[in-house]
Amino acid sequence: MRTSTISKEVVAVLRSMAMVSGLVPLILFAQSPVASTPLTVDTIIKRDLFPMVLETSGLLNDQGYLWTHNDRGGCNCLYAIENNARAKRKQWHLRGVDNLDWEDLASDGTYVYIADIGNNAVPLRSSLAIHRIPLDALRRGGPRANWENDDVVSSSVNCFFDLFTCSDRTEIETMTLTYHGTKATNDSIGNHNDFESLVVIGQDIFVFSKNWKGTKSSPNDHKTQIHTAPLSGFSSTAPVLLTKTADGISTKGLVTSADYDAATKQLVLVGTEQDTYRPFYMIFGNFPQNGFGTVLANAWLDMPCAQVEAVAWDGPKAFYMTNENDKGKKIKAGTCEELALPQLWRVELK
Repeated sequence: MRTSTISKEVVAVLRSMAMVSGLVPLILFAQSPVASTPLTVDTIIKRDLFPMVLETSGLLNDQGYLWTHNDRGGCNCLYAIENNARAKRKQWHLRGVDNLDWEDLASDGTYVYIADIGNNAVPLRSSLAIHRIPLDALRRGGPRANWENDDVVSSSVNCFFDLFTCSDRTEIETMTLTYHGTKATNDSIGNHNDFESLVVIGQDIFVFSKNWKGTKSSPNDHKTQIHTAPLSGFSSTAPVLLTKTADGISTKGLVTSADYDAATKQLVLVGTEQDTYRPFYMIFGNFPQNGFGTVLANAWLDMPCAQVEAVAWDGPKAFYMTNENDKGKKIKAGTCEELALPQLWRVELK
């Protein structure tokens, strides 16, 4: 593995951060699985997330907070921590909306989109859903919000804690989605209709297949596909059909989250290799021109194996990731560090 020169000043800053906030700085490097020039990871900073998000599955970076949520069967809630890695938390409870299988978060600057699009249970779902709430509503909180209180106090109302904010049901909109292909199947991996990644660009929603396509007796095809739906679907009472818009592209693993930076027009995808839980990321420029746009990076992350589930940009050359609780994960090759808590990672590129 190649090494990289890190200045003494950078090392000193990282050590200072660790002493002040309890962060564990890791100096890591990316290795490319393709012939393109690899992007070097300067640093990855890791910390434990609070146990309430053992199944963290989406990530939104907004005004100093990182919002996340749990996936299938979890609370219909959004959770937040400060993105400087302090442990202060907020929570937003979406009244009247079930968490069938929430998989990702996105924002277009006006709304926050919650992707209830996971589809790997048996039998497959007959429809999927995307919920949205005004971004301003999430930022301002509600009458029960207490943004400065770090203490979690039990409460009898269905917000669960005084620290929580209950949503106004009139602020929640839902688009119901359907998709091509059979739904009555006992093979949850033999399809391209399981999605865990979503971005919103202009007047369209883009979702990416997880890369399960195959059968239980044969490997997946190592490709993810783009499907789209118009934002106008939020005004429709009928289900909106997801439309495939681009041929699949090789990802070397299961795609579990996406984020789009409107300023740079860059798309980032993250995921995990199916058998080894080895994390990877891909970055595309000029997305969605000519399908996926231009591949800027396609690399493994040289870090402990982890089921990475969420990503959010933090500027043009840095992003956050989270992985769910990996304790007890079994893999087919190699060894896996048992992570008793979900983790937050900040990846800086050059």
